[in-house]
Amino acid sequence: MPTRKVEVRREQILHATIEVLREHGFAKARVKHVAEQLGISYTLVYYHFPTREKLLTDTFTFLAEDEAVAMRRIAEGEGNAIEKLRAAISPITDDRPATRWIPLMEGWVAALRVPEVRSGQIRYLHRWLDSFQRIIEQGNQEGSFHCASPEVSAWRINALLDGVCVQLASYDGALPNKTAHARMWDGIALELGCIPRALAPQAG
Repeated sequence: MPTRKVEVRREQILHATIEVLREHGFAKARVKHVAEQLGISYTLVYYHFPTREKLLTDTFTFLAEDEAVAMRRIAEGEGNAIEKLRAAISPITDDRPATRWIPLMEGWVAALRVPEVRSGQIRYLHRWLDSFQRIIEQGNQEGSFHCASPEVSAWRINALLDGVCVQLASYDGALPNKTAHARMWDGIALELGCIPRALAPQAG
């Protein structure tokens, strides 16, 4: 039971750190910000994470793992490939603020400088891509997609999605979300060898 309590507190700290990253960014995030977010002593944060660097590295790994696990659940779940594709893309096309992507983007920045962050990002990126590739392969088998190389297409679509996230978060308002999403679906459909209206959820 004590171990369970420690793990619960540790996960709470990771979630609080995500919010701190959203507000302050990687460069300015401090342990005291995390403690203030939770209303606890900063010494308790250090009990779980002995250094700021360890706290941030584990948070970025936690984020990347969460993305990979979510994609695996979609790929292994019920439904046809188009339904799974829509579920995979829905975090980008829902109505939540684009600023929710900032912690992930901060992780990409940290990966440029911190080898431990980079290795964690790469590990879980491969798992995400493997699951997304399975969705494309299922679509080929069902006849919904006509994709010559699911592996290559999974990589290119992932790059497209990352780019959309960056633009929506960094240049909020420069392009209406509806327009950005429509162009995103155009690119995905082109990659999968089908027409956009067969993929994108229909309004209403």
